[in-house]
Amino acid sequence: MKSERYTTDLSDTIMAGDELLAYITRCRYRFINGSRMLRSLDVPCYTHEHEFMQIIYHATGWGASRIGDAVIPIQPGSVFIYPAGSKHDQTIGAPMEDWC
Repeated sequence: MKSERYTTDLSDTIMAGDELLAYITRCRYRFINGSRMLRSLDVPCYTHEHEFMQIIYHATGWGASRIGDAVIPIQPGSVFIYPAGSKHDQTIGAPMEDWC
């Protein structure tokens, strides 16, 4: 794995591949909560952030997630990992089943 340089502010960072793996392996994990969320078109997911890293598996539905200035498509089978403190939201295009 190549060496990466990081800042302490990851709120507007999108990572993939080796960079994502490096971030995940340097975090301390503590299971906080697990839940199944059913999201419909009339229940928006407004911009918010967490004090912890959040991992979401999108089982069904489609839409988009905004992280900083980036808009990333959501489709069935998508997995999103939001670093602690990253502001994000979801736009729902079809009802979704999310596992957090």
